[in-house]
Amino acid sequence: MIKHLVMWKLKPQAEGRDAAANLLLMKEKLLALRKVIPQIVWSEVGFDFLHTGASYDIVLTCHTANRADFAIYQDHPEHVTVKQFIAKVTESRVVADYEVE
Repeated sequence: MIKHLVMWKLKPQAEGRDAAANLLLMKEKLLALRKVIPQIVWSEVGFDFLHTGASYDIVLTCHTANRADFAIYQDHPEHVTVKQFIAKVTESRVVADYEVE
């Protein structure tokens, strides 16, 4: 199984909305991918509640069965569209992808 973890820090304002509104919209868009990309085995989105200097605002955890399915997920047109939106509303991103048995 492939585990894909991504964390983002949001811009205070972007696309005519504040960060709080964009957080909710990001969550909605990311979770909607489960319905259109069958290679997603499981996913969740969470918001940071500590708000420390080291914190990121939002995290995605997504699982696919294998590397081939992960590649399909990465290149899926709906995922590409969501990534384009996210790029407009975030200021930084960190990611880790790893394989587990």
